[in-house]
Amino acid sequence: MTQTSRQPRPSSIQRGGSLWPPGRRIGAGMLLALLCAAAAAQPADHQPPDPQLARLVEQITRGDEDEAKDAADLLIERVIGPVAAALGSIEARPTAEQQRLRRVLARLNAALRIRLVRLDLPEAERKLLDEFAAHYPELVERLFDDDWRRRLAAVQQIPVEPGTGASVLVVLKVNDADADVAEAALDSAAALADEVVVRGLTRFVHDATEALRTGYYGPHEQDVAMVVSLYIARSIEILGQTKASASVPVIVAATRYLARSPYGVVFDLPKAADALAQIGEEEAVPVLLEFLGQRRVHVHQRVDRKTLLTQTEGDAVLLSILRIYRLPPEQFGLQTGPPPQSVAGFPDHAAQQAGHEAFLRWHEENAHKPRAARQVSSSRPARRE
Repeated sequence: MTQTSRQPRPSSIQRGGSLWPPGRRIGAGMLLALLCAAAAAQPADHQPPDPQLARLVEQITRGDEDEAKDAADLLIERVIGPVAAALGSIEARPTAEQQRLRRVLARLNAALRIRLVRLDLPEAERKLLDEFAAHYPELVERLFDDDWRRRLAAVQQIPVEPGTGASVLVVLKVNDADADVAEAALDSAAALADEVVVRGLTRFVHDATEALRTGYYGPHEQDVAMVVSLYIARSIEILGQTKASASVPVIVAATRYLARSPYGVVFDLPKAADALAQIGEEEAVPVLLEFLGQRRVHVHQRVDRKTLLTQTEGDAVLLSILRIYRLPPEQFGLQTGPPPQSVAGFPDHAAQQAGHEAFLRWHEENAHKPRAARQVSSSRPARRE
């Protein structure tokens, strides 16, 4: 694949790094490499930090603007100065030596990224990552390479080994700043679909939603924000397919915010509702009830020359609620079109209004009761003339 063969996308999504705050780019590639060169060989979480470097980092993160700038300058000089002096002029070296040094610098850059993401992982997943890296060290390095082509190829080469560091890594790469890499990681996450993926995608949905909700992306980064919302929606689909009941509160919060946000134009409410229906937890019903009134048409299907079934977004939400409550859709006036792509919808507005009202009456009378004590409607809602 060449650069010109790719689909157009915002330049801010093509560069290395990640899309939302916890993994945001740290700085230029060479700075990353040289910072990593200052680290010892053992894992960073087992190594006491250099007191002077730690003090500079604290000044950068907590000082005022001038203090942060001065500390950053000192940090750069403290780390880069000795390494740059040791390297000397790379271009003045023979070609073979240049290639060796550039390969090592690329490895150092990847190593720093790996160490930083390790520190953000829960202990159990950090252990899985370390075990996987011991078996596939070169693959793990390529997953964090500066070149999106190498990262994409590496994601596609991750073995489908559920319950291992493979699942940890595919979730980490969902946060990749390159769209092709992130989408390939989502495909791999769907194929693995284990508890590690569920936990990781649940964290991703939560953190990415918070980044959008708190306005992390400014006016000139809304293209990136739209992409993030798409990845949240895809992650929710995967969580639904895995029936991840522990993720319901996070999916509910994401749905409540995104469906009403400026990103609602790309966040697929019916698919989010379907994911909650697949999981089947009744704690999802309150948020779905908030969207019953959505009138935007989701899908049509022609039954015969006279009948066109219409499913609005609110109707799709209603179907999901009925699935959660295990209620037959036809008892609320929903009709199903012919296969192969059957649509459950209403033939006209009157039938739709009657069906929604019938459900709301049922809900008021039964939702508070134990499941065994609930009544199922024995007749279709009366059609309004």
